[in-house]
Amino acid sequence: MDQQDDGAGSRGLGMEARVKALEDDMREIKADLRRLALDVAEIKGRVSNLPTAVQLMFMQAGLIIAIFAGAFGLLKLVGHVG
Repeated sequence: MDQQDDGAGSRGLGMEARVKALEDDMREIKADLRRLALDVAEIKGRVSNLPTAVQLMFMQAGLIIAIFAGAFGLLKLVGHVG
């Protein structure tokens, strides 16, 4: 046996090398979590600025009223109404 066997099925890696690999992986995981936390905060900020269903309904109603008012005004201007 050339490689050190610590009896834990390490496939030739010593305890120190395995712990180092775990530490490196944890650094990457922590960096990923920080990036995810920033992304989630950005998404929450954007979602909080989205209009609610009631606001959308009022905006649509306002738009429909404005379109009809504009259409009737245009028809009155050209002399087809009233």
